[in-house]
This record gives sequence, C-alpha cells and structure tokens, in this order.
Amino acid sequence: MKLKFESGKNTKLVSFKVDPQTSKNLNAIRSVYTKEAKRRVTTGEIVKQLINLHHDELFDDASWLQMQENILEKQNEQS
Repeated sequence: MKLKFESGKNTKLVSFKVDPQTSKNLNAIRSVYTKEAKRRVTTGEIVKQLINLHHDELFDDASWLQMQENILEKQNEQS
C-alpha cells in the first residue's frame, strides 16, 4: 500500500500518544514518504490517509456489509 500526498485543507487538530516502538515506526514511515514526496510529510497527513483508506476498506466492501447484516440478523433472532 502506497500513500499519495497533496496539500491538505480543511483540517482539524487531533492529538494522541503512542508507545516508543510505534513512534519509531512512524518516524521511519514519515522519512520514506518525505523522501518520496521531496518535501516534509507530516504525521497528520499519514494518519489522515490511513484513516481514509481503512474507512474505504470497511465501508466500500460488499462482503463487510453482508457480514454486518448477518450479525444484525443473529442479534434480532436472539432478542
């Protein structure tokens, strides 16, 4: 999976804490994309793209929707 970076607009401040290993991994990822983009890529840009990619995988996948429908059906049967 490769991310693509363009200028960001209409953003909101979000903060979070990570453990040392995750921080090290994030720095490595940021370094790779900074070199590839030939500009400084921010943590926010990386997180934003990862969130959007994951959202698309979850909500655009018909099999995921079918799985959710099956779960709801089972819950209704148990009620």
